[in-house]
Order: sequence, then C-alpha cells, then structure tokens
Amino acid sequence: MIYRSRQQPGLAEAALARVNEREPDNTHALANRILALGDLGRREEAGVLQRRLDRLDPLPRFVDFDRGMTAMRERRFADARRLFEREVERAPDHHEFHFWLAVAHAELGDASRAAEHLHRAMQTSTTRKAHAIYAGKLDRLRTLPTK
Repeated sequence: MIYRSRQQPGLAEAALARVNEREPDNTHALANRILALGDLGRREEAGVLQRRLDRLDPLPRFVDFDRGMTAMRERRFADARRLFEREVERAPDHHEFHFWLAVAHAELGDASRAAEHLHRAMQTSTTRKAHAIYAGKLDRLRTLPTK
C-alpha cells in the first residue's frame, strides 16, 4: 500500500497480484488489489475480484463497526456493545474497535470492562499519539467514582 499512497497504483497492483498468486484467499491483499485496480481504471477486473472477495468474506469489513457507531449516536449502547464485540472477534488487534467497545461499556456503567478494553486499545494502538490518548482516557476512567 506504500506504492498506492505514493500514487504508484501500477506497482501496488503488481505487488498485490503476486501476493494473490501465493495466497489466493488473503482477503486483505485482495481488498487492497481491488482498490489499486480501481485507481488504474480497471473496473471490470476490480469487479471480478470484488465478487471473489464477497464470496470469501461475505460480511463486509467494518459493517458491524458502522452499525455500532449508528447505535452509539442513537444511544442504543447495548446494541453498540454487541456490534463492537463482533468486530473485536473478527479483528482482535484493531485498537479502534476496543476503544469504542470501551465507550459502550462505560455508557452501560461497566467501568471495569471499559478499562479492560481501553487498556487493549492502548496496547494495540499503532502510533505513540494514539497510545498516549488511550492512556490518558484510561487514567481518567480510573479516577471516576464507580456507580
């Protein structure tokens, strides 16, 4: 994806095509190759690969996360918690899923589970800035009175 971020979609697609040859069921590489093909205007090829990806991974990425965010906006915290839990099951090392699951737990009055997922978000964060933000939120949560 470095090639794609540097506006080199041809190189990105070629590299991802090699990954797909070696690992035909690698959904992450397949999804990224679809994006690179789209960048190249090769929509028909991208469509064929999208149908393959849909068969391999019928639940689109982030669908439960998006639904969970809608539930949060609508203050349906139990529904949000359930949806974020499903995303955490699918991608246990994704810090944002843990963060929002922590928020749902906090809204439901479960500070200990909120702290657990904030800690996990901090551990799985990908930048120092995110790590520091989660650490600060965790410290703040620990200072709040329990219900």
